[in-house]
Amino acid sequence: MSLGPSSTLPVGGNDPTCLALDEGLRVRGAAVLAVFGFLWALVAASGVSVIAPAPVWIVLAVLGGAASIGVLATARRRRADPVLQRARRLPSWWSRGVGLVNIAEVVAIFAVVALCRLLDAVPAIPGGVALAVGAHFVPLATAYDQPQYSASAAGLAVVALLGVGGAALGAPIAATQIGVGYACAVVLWLSALHVGTRPA
Repeated sequence: MSLGPSSTLPVGGNDPTCLALDEGLRVRGAAVLAVFGFLWALVAASGVSVIAPAPVWIVLAVLGGAASIGVLATARRRRADPVLQRARRLPSWWSRGVGLVNIAEVVAIFAVVALCRLLDAVPAIPGGVALAVGAHFVPLATAYDQPQYSASAAGLAVVALLGVGGAALGAPIAATQIGVGYACAVVLWLSALHVGTRPA
């Protein structure tokens, strides 16, 4: 099968329509976004635990889990909607590139944490991590032919800048955890809903 001048090929050369595999990528993408939305909600709940009794942050953590489950269930219900199906095209480097992007993201997160601790700027950690996570969506938008990931990157970048700005103005770590955590969770939940229920 020739790749043609664009050096891209449909998702799964064995499926000429690519629709079943497109469905799988959409649901998988929504699932990953929902799970990480939940993890950001846990980050926020851990900040709440500093200023509120245990029942409060436990309830908030449970609500975060419920939101993620609801988002994923919605995406799965819409997975076979003909309006959403399309034959996407992936760059020739997508398989190897996705792994490299994810590795770079993990390295960037550890670097942000180490740098913030070195500079005694711990409250800036949530914002810095949000920036690293947002940046990794930029190449993924191309790698998966999923344009919505560019909006995810932009949303997380805005949250990151607000979080780092709050830290620079003297906000404590609990405040930046709560603010950045819940804001990132909302961005990722909305992204999951968009990937799972709206055409690209």
